[in-house]
Amino acid sequence: QLCYLEATGVVQYYTGSAWATVGPSTASVSIFSVSQSSGTNGGTATSGSWLKIGLNTTVVNGITSCTLTSGVISLPAGTYTVEASNPFAGVNDCKIKLYNTTDAADTIIGTSGSQSGATATQVIRTSLLGVFTSAGTKNYELQYRVSSTLANYGLGINNSFGVAENYALITITKTA
Repeated sequence: QLCYLEATGVVQYYTGSAWATVGPSTASVSIFSVSQSSGTNGGTATSGSWLKIGLNTTVVNGITSCTLTSGVISLPAGTYTVEASNPFAGVNDCKIKLYNTTDAADTIIGTSGSQSGATATQVIRTSLLGVFTSAGTKNYELQYRVSSTLANYGLGINNSFGVAENYALITITKTA
């Protein structure tokens, strides 16, 4: 037996005991960013410890029960692939990570960025990519650490092109 589910655009077949999807299932995706109005810099990069990146914009949220509140992402149980990046300007060393605030544990550690004798006009972007599984609903932050403080534009320099300034970006895909 076959059926087409018009609401979701999925074809299913009956296995004899349950309905199963024909072909690959569609992954659920959520994308969040740090977005500012045109001409606004990314903010101060402060050295000394791991700090939360202030994600403030939901680009798309296709993961059921996923929320973004005050820069904290709440994810339900599942397996996820995460890709994120953040620009840094004028700082010597930088790194980002995905941090599980519920369990106080690192989830994914990103790449290292380094610029010897960095100047304000030098911008680098660090990134992370990884997969993790959570057995229950947990809260996550995208965090950064830098070796030198730079006010106003350490977390990104604006372009003033008349469109939103987008800095940090995180894409979360629920695969199971």
